Formats: sequence, structure tokens, C-alpha cells
Amino acid sequence: MGGIKTYRLEIDHMNKYQWNVVEKILDEAFEYPEDQRSTFVKQACNKNPELLPEIEALMGCMEKATKEGFLEVESIPRNNVMLTMAGDIANMKRGRIGHYEITGVTGRGGMGIVYKAKRADGLFEQDVAIKVIRLGLETEQNIRRFETEREILSQLNHQNIARLLDGGITEDGIPFLVMEWIDGQPVDEFIKEKQLAIPERLDLFEQICNGVQYAHSNLVVHRDIKPANVLVTNEGTVKILDFGIAKILIDDVDGAMHTKTGHFPMTPEYAAPEQIHSKHVSTATDVYNLGILLYEFLTGKKMRDFSGKTVDEINRIICHGETPKPSSAPENGVTIPADMEQICLKALRKEPEERYGTVQELLEDILRYKLGMPVAARPASISYRMKKFAGRHRGGVLAGASGIIITILFFLALIHQQALTAQERDAARFEAEKSAQISQFLIDLFQVADPAVSGGEQPTALEMLEHGIERAQEAIEINKKAFGPHHVSVASNLNSLGIVYWLKGEFNASAEIHEEALRIRKHHHGDRHSTVAMSLDNLASAIRDGGDPGQALSNYRQALSIREEIFGNNHPLVAATLKNMSIALQLMNDHETAVKKLRISYEIRRNSLPEGHWQIAETESLLGYSLAARGVFDEAEPLLYYGYRLLLKQRGPDDWYTRQAKQRLQEFEQVLAEL
Repeated sequence: MGGIKTYRLEIDHMNKYQWNVVEKILDEAFEYPEDQRSTFVKQACNKNPELLPEIEALMGCMEKATKEGFLEVESIPRNNVMLTMAGDIANMKRGRIGHYEITGVTGRGGMGIVYKAKRADGLFEQDVAIKVIRLGLETEQNIRRFETEREILSQLNHQNIARLLDGGITEDGIPFLVMEWIDGQPVDEFIKEKQLAIPERLDLFEQICNGVQYAHSNLVVHRDIKPANVLVTNEGTVKILDFGIAKILIDDVDGAMHTKTGHFPMTPEYAAPEQIHSKHVSTATDVYNLGILLYEFLTGKKMRDFSGKTVDEINRIICHGETPKPSSAPENGVTIPADMEQICLKALRKEPEERYGTVQELLEDILRYKLGMPVAARPASISYRMKKFAGRHRGGVLAGASGIIITILFFLALIHQQALTAQERDAARFEAEKSAQISQFLIDLFQVADPAVSGGEQPTALEMLEHGIERAQEAIEINKKAFGPHHVSVASNLNSLGIVYWLKGEFNASAEIHEEALRIRKHHHGDRHSTVAMSLDNLASAIRDGGDPGQALSNYRQALSIREEIFGNNHPLVAATLKNMSIALQLMNDHETAVKKLRISYEIRRNSLPEGHWQIAETESLLGYSLAARGVFDEAEPLLYYGYRLLLKQRGPDDWYTRQAKQRLQEFEQVLAEL
């Protein structure tokens, strides 16, 4: 057993206030890498220069203890601190903690130490990891942080998060946690050792996202996602560690979400701007941390290197420095896909509200990239989306069903956009489940369309829709069991199911489903909410196409009123409702009013959408058809031709909207031929 070295620091002149300042500075100093701590401490002592020698001496002892063994403080008055550095871990009560025998040290951080241990009471054999606050650092703040970690871990049970097995208090009164032992290595080392390609790295990243999203669904924000806190087993399973600075999201009196304390420890290289300013830390903070991790997965290099930088310089870089593009620092011979770069940069935006709304949204965009689908991080130009779609389905695999797939994508994108207006609590706890169901619904539809999955046979549109119904119904049952039959997530699943039945042509069934979704949404959000307007619009379309356009108009008017109130009079969603109303009016032979509604819709879309957008072309085709019904052939003809040709060019001949425009044009040409 190594000898014990003892150092005594005389700090008799310190009062309680000064000691609290010392504790706080030391606590924050050990959140920085060792080569940056001295600079931080000097700057932190600007207002208390008399404390600098004592803090530097204490920090030196702590760092030495970190390297040599364990740090122990005798129970004597704080104004006469005894620091004892043990040269052997057996000094800690003969190498035992509770029922466990310590077999080695596996990790040390600023505030804690992690031991490898094994069960020693003979009940059963088990290797574990034990995390303990270092003796001498058992301040009220550190103990509170430790207890918070125990509270958080006790409620998390996920395959990608290290499990809490046990916990307790040592004979010295120091709290400890017993975690599952993970035989693995940090994710960056694993990637380097295995020489993983980008697709394999993304597989690991998805596992990390799954674990973090699960934590968010339990209202837990990690706040320190970095390679050292992500281990990978030999089997390739990710395990997220160290929820020591994680926080539980709670409601304030206004219902807003915030973290439980106002102190924000961090690792500077992975910190988000809001952590530097000690501003509101939310799930968006973890999205930013994941963005840095994704950058390093794509490039194989660190995004930030703060060696030799002062604290002020570090803060300035994090908050105001230009975000580097992954393509500017690739590994040798590695080409970073443009879509993945845009996904990474969206996660790394300075303002939290400009990032992905949830980790699930980030994960969904990566899945879109893998499927060859357009990603949300890229500008939504028609040419880009059509290029991605054609690339994914080259060879005409979906020739007969492409219009239906694009229609599903359009409506589900609308659902997803509406979800962004939910409060952060819903985004953290509930919207993840909803987004996951929608994402899997789309993925499964495309898998059914994949010859590799379907055995080489081309599926019909009906087969794809039937599969979509099965998936939506499964999601409804899952959410009913998890949250109850009247939860908002059930309404979202019902909305998807209603859309599929509408596409299938079963309008009465679609209307019944949308009515149920509408009741749930009104119950949760009241009568004037954006999702209520969405359900009213969808319900109206099902009723209209089911043969009752008069009843549909009543629902359309309610939807229009809500959308104008929320979005203003010149929003594309307002234009969409006006367009849908016009179709009902045409079915009622009220072509004059239909034309008026379409003209307004046309002007809104021209002013709010990019030039040549397919929705503008769709409105032109509909407006031309209504004008033709009124006998205004001169104005109708160019609108019908132009709308059809633009849809044909942008969406292809087999697209649902293109075929509808073609049918209108053919009917018009037949009328002209008979004149």
C-alpha cells in the first residue's frame, strides 16, 4: 500500500462568504480542461484577488489527487482545511463501498471519481461502476447535483442509457451511485479504431439520438453530450453516461419549461451559446450538443480547440463565432454529403428556436437522408425535392403510386409544421412519440414500395395505403395505452389515419376519424387552435368528397376563420382552405363564388410562395376550370394549359395533382370541340 501524503493549508482569515466564493470558483474551474483552469481562475478572482493564492493551492492539490489516487478531507473546521492525498484506493474503508469491493479506478472528473467494483456479499456475481463524490468536494451544491443525477437515472430505463442499479451513503457520509458496468470505449475512439465509414457512424449517432430523445420524453435534459460521455460496447451498442449536470424540466407559474436550478456547468468545447449566457436551457441545448457530435462524426475532427484561449475568447467564439462547415474540415478522402452538412448546420444554429424543435426531428431528417428523401434542413425547392424523389425511386418502381406518396408527404409535413406551435412541454414529452409514429409510418410505406422488401414485385397504391392504415392503427393503440384514449398524440395518429382513408376513397370512414380527432383537439386546445383548424379542414374535405359539399362549407368557414386569426390573411394555409372551399362551391354549381375564393387563394400563393411553385400551378388549373364553367373561355384556357404544363414538369405525369389538372384540361378541350 502506498504511503499517505498530507498537506495542510492555513486559511484562518477566510470568512463564510469568502469560502463560498472559493467553492463556487473551484466548482466551475473543474468544468474546464486542465490547461484552461488557471486562466479561468485568474479571471474569476478579479474581484477577489486576495483569494487567488488559496484557490490555486487548493486546485493544485485536487489535480494532484486526481492523478495519484483519492482526495480526502478530515472533518475539521473549514477555516483550517486538511487535504490528504491517498496513494492507494484501499485507503477508502479498506477498498469497499457498501456491498461492493473496489477493483480499480476507471475514470476521474472534476467533482467525482468512478470505480470498477464487484459484488462482494456472496449473493451473486456482478461487475459494476460506482460513482462517488470526492472527499473534500462534498459541498451542498455538489451533493445536490449528485442527488439530482440519482433522481434522474432512477426514472430512465432505455437500452442506450447506462442503468442505475443501486445507491447509498458511505460510512463517511458521502453519497454514491452504482451503475451497470459497460465494457466499452468512448464513441470517438470506437469510430477511429474500427475505421467506420459515415453510414456506420450515423448508425451510432441514431442510437445516441434515441437515448437523448427518450430522456427528453421524460423531461430530462442532459446538457453535456460529448464523446467521453458516450460509450460503445464491442457489440456496437451505445450507452450514454454521466447525467451529473442533467436537469429535470419543470413548469413555472406561467407553464413555461425551465431547468431546476440556475447554475449551468458545461464542457466548453460542447457548450451551446445559451449555456454561456446562463440563459434558458432546454431540449434545444441537447440538439446543439448533438450537432457538435455530428460534426465530429462527419469530419473525424474536433469542431473546437480552445487550447491557450482565455475564458472571454472561449465565450466569444461559442456565442458569436462563425460555425464551421463540416465540408471545410473533412477526413482524407471522405466526401461529406451536402444534405448531411445542412442537417449538421441546422442543429448548430446559434438561436435555439432556429434549430430542430426536438431530437426526434433531427433523427427524422437523418432518416430522410438515408432514404434519399428531401431533408427539412435544405431549402424546400421543387427541383430539389423532385430530384431526391427520382433518385430514390429510379426505374419507375412507384410509377402508379408516386402521386399518392407525395400527397401523404404533403399532408404529414403540414401536421409536423403545426406541431411546432406546441409548448415546449408537449415537444419534450409528447411530440416525440407523435413524430416517431409519423416517421415510421412514412418509412414503412417506402419499405413496402422497395423491391428488396416486397420480393421484387411492384406494390399497388392500394397495397401501400392498406399498409399505411395498419401502421396508423397500431400507433393509435400504442398511444391510447400509454397516454389514454383522449390524448393529443392519439388525435395526431387519427389525423394520419383519416388522411389515408381519404386517399383510399373511403370518405365516410375518413370523416368519422377526423371528427374524433377534432373532439380530442378541442378538448385539449379549445376551439381556436391551429390543430383544430387542421382537423376542421380535413373533416370538410372528407364530407365534401363524400357527397355533402354544403355541410363541408360550414367546416371550411370555421377552419378559415381560425387560420386567418392565427396566421393572418396572406398565409399559404389560408390559401389552402380557400382553395378547398372553392371545390365545394363548384360541386354546388356556385361557380361565381368559387371563382372569387380561387382568385384570393391564387393571389396569396403567388405572394407567399416561390415563383413557379406547384401549388400556384394547381390553383391556376382550378381557377381556369371554374372560369370555364362560367363560360369565360378566353381567361380559362391559358390558366388550364399553364397549370397543367407546370405540374407536368415539376411533379411528373403520374402525380395525383398532375392527373387532376390533365382531366380538367381534357374536359375543357372536349367542351370547345362541341361548340
